Parts: sequence; structure tokens; C-alpha cells
Amino acid sequence: NGVRATGIIWGRNTMADGEGDPGVFTATALPGDPRLLPTVTNAFLGTRVFRDILHAAGVYSGAAGDTHRADVPSPLGLRMAAPGARSPAQSFTLNTWTGEQGAGTSPGGSAEPRLFLLLRLHPSIGMEKAPSFHPVEGVFEGWSWREHLDAPASQSRRAAPQDTWMFPNILLLHPEAARAILRYRIRTLEGARRNAREQGYEGAKFPWESAATGREVCPEEIYGAQEIHITGDVLMAFEQYYCTTQDQKLFQEDGGWELVEAVAQYWCSRMVWSEEEQLYHIRGVMPPDEYHSQVDNSAYTNAVAQRSLNFATDLARDLLLLAPEEWEDRARKIKVPFDEERKYHPEYDGYSPGEPVKQADVVLLGFPLMHPMSAEVRRNDLEMYEPVTDPAGPAMTWSMFAVGWLELKELQRAWSQLEKCFSNITEPFKVWVENSDGSGAVNFLTGMGGFLQVILFGFTGFRITRSGLLFDPAFPDGITKLKVSSISYLGNKLEVTITREEIRMEVTETSWDPPASPLEAVLESGQRFPLGEGMAALPASAPWNNLGRNHSHTHTKLFCCRAECLLPHSARMDPEVAQQAP
Repeated sequence: NGVRATGIIWGRNTMADGEGDPGVFTATALPGDPRLLPTVTNAFLGTRVFRDILHAAGVYSGAAGDTHRADVPSPLGLRMAAPGARSPAQSFTLNTWTGEQGAGTSPGGSAEPRLFLLLRLHPSIGMEKAPSFHPVEGVFEGWSWREHLDAPASQSRRAAPQDTWMFPNILLLHPEAARAILRYRIRTLEGARRNAREQGYEGAKFPWESAATGREVCPEEIYGAQEIHITGDVLMAFEQYYCTTQDQKLFQEDGGWELVEAVAQYWCSRMVWSEEEQLYHIRGVMPPDEYHSQVDNSAYTNAVAQRSLNFATDLARDLLLLAPEEWEDRARKIKVPFDEERKYHPEYDGYSPGEPVKQADVVLLGFPLMHPMSAEVRRNDLEMYEPVTDPAGPAMTWSMFAVGWLELKELQRAWSQLEKCFSNITEPFKVWVENSDGSGAVNFLTGMGGFLQVILFGFTGFRITRSGLLFDPAFPDGITKLKVSSISYLGNKLEVTITREEIRMEVTETSWDPPASPLEAVLESGQRFPLGEGMAALPASAPWNNLGRNHSHTHTKLFCCRAECLLPHSARMDPEVAQQAP
């Protein structure tokens, strides 16, 4: 079955070789909290090192909200003792490059090697160009572990944040895996339809915590019933995928359009018309800020609903389908709360400035939602909510404030927010926890995803739009170079190296089936740099623009804002289109 165990041999001091390597973590003692022991998993089997149980994909106990991964006895949690010997010197190493966890001991000062067998199944997942684990969907099916591997409470249900916090990173680096995540949503569409019907609405309502069928299994009903922005988050993932791949097959043949249509129907049925304001309202929801519930017109919820309807309308045109006129009408007339006097977005109707919030909420309008607003409003939103956000809130919050300040080139403020994330990384094996006091979920994927987005979307300024891949780098003091490899865009693999002097882009790989779109980088000045397989150097001091593809090969354009952008080689930027680009 392709399963193998790797033997790791150690002797005196051999496990300390990772010192200085940023991907190898070594310690002479294990953490006192067993939750902070590293996990070893290949998305099918997983275990926390030195524990006596394994978890396996597809093996569960319990029903609905009580379901969890079944505990399977593990033959791997072995420890060795040397009776009568002096206290041995021990060391423990986690190698994140190879996905290995090792332990070493030198009993009585002996340098004689000892062998410790470590589970390392399908070790090439995410480590090599050609993973040995097929089909690719199987890799991410393993992510149905609630948000953490924390036996015995690890859950078989999928929690909502994967679409917002993990998916964008996966999409830029592994679009085939991103497609697998979307296919999971398509497979669970009928369950989402049933969720909507049971609440009296049309279309499909995706669950806050999902069973394998797509049914809502969140044990706390208030989240499943009210935190409905998840449905828009799911569709935003489909939109981002479409913009970076132009994969129409997913929508025309594999069920994607039916999902898009069902989400649009849900939002329309969820809206009510306000005669007083002459706008559509969405009432009785919980925003991303979970300190508040049963509120009307959550700014984020309504904005993501608007984006869902706009995408559904645009996609229908691309697929030569007829979209109901009400989609465009409701997108245009939905209320997104805005204070004209203070020039900021209240979190919901009736929000009072200074009221505490749990986590990133309104700041998500700027990124990842890219809701239209001026730089002044973006700044006001950040300044309004930064001081009232709970400092003990979940890890991903500060990442989004960091991205916002990077957008505005407030580099020191961005760095101060990013530094807060480090409080959620525990020693010695860099295991993430949900809250800075160590409480909450362990191996907190949401926090990790937010942190990665600061690198992939904050420092680079990458923005996925319908008109182009925008990028506008910004480095805080102390960072002089950023290199990102294997960026996937329109069938191309890119390596981007950014310094304070220049940006170097190299197309390292192009697909043939379907054929990749030829790309070119475009500066705001209009200067263009065709990108074939090879290197192009762009001046870092120039106004930045965008990335797009070549119309001579019947490919769509991609534009960047103030940063360099990749566009089709022979594309001509239509000034009218360029002005409409986000």
C-alpha cells in the first residue's frame, strides 16, 4: 500500500545537527504539556509522538457533534530504557523538511548508535514534485481533523475556517490540491441544500462544522445557525481558484456551477427588503467576531454575500448561462454598514465604537475580501478595531492586521502585529496553539494559515483578482530579501525573488495539458516584461503594476495594482478595464 517506516539511527550528539537549520528543531527535553508534542501524519495515519494511539482517516466513533477519530492502538510509541546506566543524554529533533520526528540517547556516554523506528508514510507528500500518494484528494481528506490533532478530542468534522485561512496558501502553491478541496464542497452540496431547507431558505447553506455528508454537526447550535458567512467564504474560494486557473471544467462538468448557483439562491432567500433604507438586509447573524450574535447587517457577512452574487453573475456570463436579474440587483442594493461621518465600517447595525471584539472581522473587508474602499477608510477600519480586539483572541487575527498595515506601507505597525503571532508558537517544536495563553486548539491550522498569508500575500502584496494577479511588495525593517518558489498561476510555475533593489521573476515550469498561458509582467507605467521560461529582472523602485497572460494565445489578462504584475505576453491593457480592476 505504499506504507513504509523509516529507521533513524542516532548516537551521541547526532540529533543536534539541526542547529541553525530553520526547518529542524532540536531539544534536550520534551515539553511538559503532552499536547505540545509534535504530530507525525501523512493525511491518512497520524500520531502524536510517544503516544500509544494512532488516528486513521475514515475511522470514527460517535455521532453528529460528538463524532471523533477513533483511537487505534499504536505500535510506534516505543521508549527504550538502560537499567543501571548513568542518566543518558537525550535529544529530540523534529525535521520539517522531511516530515520526520526523531529521538536520540547516549546511554552512559556511549556513542553506540541506537535505532528508533518512526512512522513516515508517503513521505513525499508536500516534499517533492511528484507525490507518491494518489489520488490527490486523499491528501486533503485528512484535513477533516477538526483544527488540530488533540487526542482524544480530535474531530472528524471539518471546521469552517479552512476556506478563508488555509485555502489561499494552498491555491498559490498547489492548485491541484486546492481543486480537491473544492471537489469536497461539491460532493457535500446536497447536505448543504438540506441545511438551508431546514432553516426555511432556498439554495445551499454550508455548515460551520461539516460531517462527511455536508450536514451541520456543530455541537453549539448558535454557530451553525448564525455564522452564515461561511457560505460566502466557500464561494470566495471557488472564485479565487477560477481566477488563478481559468478551469471552466470544474464548473461546467464537475458540479461547480450547481454549487455557485445554489449559494446565490441562498443569499437571495436570506435577504429581506427594508422599505425605510431601500436596501436589502441580512438579519439575525453572528459575524466573524463571535462575541456578538443575533445582529443585523454584519458588514463582513453582507459584503461576502455581495461578492458571492457578483461572482455568480460574472461566471454565468463566462459560461454563456443566463443568470437571474435579481442576483445583480441584490448585489447592488445590499446594505454594507458604513459611517459617513467617521469614514469607517461599523461591524454591524448598532455597533458602538470602542466595543470589544473577539477577532479579525471588519478588517477582513480589506483582505481577503478586497471590498472597494479608499486608503483612508482602510486605515480608519484598522485604527478603529486594532485597540478593541481581544489580545487573547485567536492567532490569525494579528496576521490580518499585519496585512492591512503592509497594504498602507505602515511597516513598523505591520511588524508589531505580526510579532503578536509568535506568542501562539510553543517551544521547542513550534507547535501552534489557538490562544496566546496556550489554551484552545493545538496544531491550530487557522493560525498557521493566517501567518503564511502575511508572507504570501502581505510581504509580496499578491492579490487574486478577476482582472489579474496583483502584487505590491512591502518589507518591514530587517527583511532584505524574499524568495517564493512554485507559485502557480494559469498553468505556470513561478519563482519570485524580491529585494530592495529589484524583483526577479522566473517561469520555471509550464503545463502542456491544458497549455499554460504565456505571461508578462506589467508596470504601472505600462512597461512590459515578457516572461517565458527564464528570468526577468524588474526595478524595485518603479511603480508596480501586475501579472497577466498573453492574448495571442487566447488567454485572459491579469493586472497588478501598484506592484509588478504578470500579464499575457501580447496583452494590451484596456484603459477602461484597467480602471475597473480592484
